[in-house]
Amino acid sequence: MTKNVAIFIFLQFSIQYCESTFLTPTEISEAEESFVLGETEYLMINVRVTWNEALIICESYRNGSLAILDTNDTRDFLGEALSETNLEMEDLWIGARAAEGTNEYTWINKDGVYRPDKYFIQRGNESFRSINRNCLGFARQFHDTAHFINLECNLKRPFICEKPYEKIYNGTMTTPDWIIIGKFKYGIFNDRKTWKQSVRECRRKHHAHLASFRNNDEVTIVGKFLLIGRPSLENAWIGGHYKNGDWRFIYDGLPLGEEPDPDTLYPPWRQDKIVKHAGCLLLDRHLANHPVFLEARCERRRSYICTKESHHVPDYSVIIIENTGYIIYYLKKNWEDALQQCIDHSGAFLVKVTTENIHDITYIMGENVTEVNHIWIGGKLTKNGANFYWVVDNEPIPPNNIDQDHYPPWYDNEYDQNYACLNMDRENHNRPLFYGAACETPQAFICQQPDISKLPKISPNARTSAKNISEKT
Repeated sequence: MTKNVAIFIFLQFSIQYCESTFLTPTEISEAEESFVLGETEYLMINVRVTWNEALIICESYRNGSLAILDTNDTRDFLGEALSETNLEMEDLWIGARAAEGTNEYTWINKDGVYRPDKYFIQRGNESFRSINRNCLGFARQFHDTAHFINLECNLKRPFICEKPYEKIYNGTMTTPDWIIIGKFKYGIFNDRKTWKQSVRECRRKHHAHLASFRNNDEVTIVGKFLLIGRPSLENAWIGGHYKNGDWRFIYDGLPLGEEPDPDTLYPPWRQDKIVKHAGCLLLDRHLANHPVFLEARCERRRSYICTKESHHVPDYSVIIIENTGYIIYYLKKNWEDALQQCIDHSGAFLVKVTTENIHDITYIMGENVTEVNHIWIGGKLTKNGANFYWVVDNEPIPPNNIDQDHYPPWYDNEYDQNYACLNMDRENHNRPLFYGAACETPQAFICQQPDISKLPKISPNARTSAKNISEKT
């Protein structure tokens, strides 16, 4: 063998080896990627849903389920996969849940339990550790180290499914575009699926949810398009199913009335009342002269209707923790505009993050319905660049950690006037991090309001999440 051939073979082997040391995702859609370990395919799906909805979506795959990470190999593989995915995700639902009042998470295949160990993310504030966190999530620390975290089951997060490989078929819409009704869009899809498969298709292909309705006007308009779309359809799956003794829409979990309201005639049950207490709902137009809700067996294959909001991210959330009010704005502003927005709220100020509330702020960022990773806080670099200070009271911020909780959590102690406004990040789900950022960068921010009577009013129909959190759009 010549020297050149030997060098070529060595280089070729080296390149192949280097390439094989990194996991490469297979892109299925702009919100979904897959990784394969042995004979199991893991789908990372960047669509925010509750744990129960994630469970249904994963079960709609043939032999599919929420991912079960009951071996070290699986846990480490998915930790590395999460570090290599092109999707931006922090915490993801996986297939384990705890009974009320217990600290053991049973895998959904009933084949064992997970008990918190060294791979379990602990929170710094004891009061946040046991608030109905019955569902298990998956996260990573230090880039690719896999960890578990318990979260409230009604939070909306991405999720991981596991299943054997199957080829995906794309359904087609029966109308030229989405049907717009107020702030909602509806799409009718001709592809015939079971109800669970329809839940999945709406989420993963169309970034929507299986249709829910608020009134008879929406029902009537969508029912009309069942008829005039091509092909014309007699019925299609919507998001109602029988759960915990009530008919509910899967998207918001709210129960549907047993009989139509005498004034609004909603919900439009086929016989003006609920007949069957099991199954899933079709929107049906051929059994009456107007569209009605029809109970049906969930395994039937039917077309389906998806819906989504045109603007699903709220303007802000109002949070009250221990008699202190916080307003987190998702509408991104530069630091100066964020400061002014807070001042406009009658005595509020861009949040001052102290040893007393730093875990509250981390909680607001990571465990609200709408999660954020970077926020403006109320610190500014002095003109001489010597140190940061809180603008609300001019108190200097110590340049080094001053307590056992490593407060302030500086990334480093190098200050630069080009990065003169204080930003707070969170890493590894609940690890806060301070550093200066360019003041003109638009991003989310939090205002602090000591007088909760002066917090902005929230619509009665606003969504509510954990710990007195309300969101307003």
